Amino acid sequence: MNIVILAAGTSSRMGQHKLLLEMAGQTLLQRAVQTALAVHPTRVLVVLGRDAKKVQATLGNYTVDCVVNPDYETGGMESSFRTAIAALEPRDTIFMLADMPLISSEMLLQLKAAFLENQPLIAASRFAEIIAPPHLFSSELLPILGTIGAKPLILRNLERTIFLEWEKEKLFDVDTPEDWAKLEALHQLEKK
Repeated sequence: MNIVILAAGTSSRMGQHKLLLEMAGQTLLQRAVQTALAVHPTRVLVVLGRDAKKVQATLGNYTVDCVVNPDYETGGMESSFRTAIAALEPRDTIFMLADMPLISSEMLLQLKAAFLENQPLIAASRFAEIIAPPHLFSSELLPILGTIGAKPLILRNLERTIFLEWEKEKLFDVDTPEDWAKLEALHQLEKK
């Protein structure tokens, strides 16, 4: 099984590269990588975009592969899917976002277990009726994923999709300075 961490965004709303922001001595991307590695996949692949060399240099202590999406500024998330799929062995694959720090390895393990137990085409995440990553796609769907994206692919295959339900609070992505301030405040509360 593969895990792909999509980390090719431009961070335009943050004003700085959000994946390099640090909390408790770890960048957002390092947190995502640790979450993925805890699942013991065959391969973890990070899809990079903006400042790819600088970002990749922060991952030197982790056993992951990196690939650069050449169309990260204009190609949308589908271009990151295509970049990842071209670099992967055709295996069942979990796709997660690097800027969702409340996604845990336990959530990924539950996706994997539900997929292996039920043999659907997709094990998808739903947060209080909102479909959002992480998702696990069977290898046969990967070529289609790169053309239409995750949510349309899930909606086309509802009869072969198993949904895992998560608390809405887990659906938290860091896009703006305000989001980062909320995450830091949440982290301070957890430490008390």
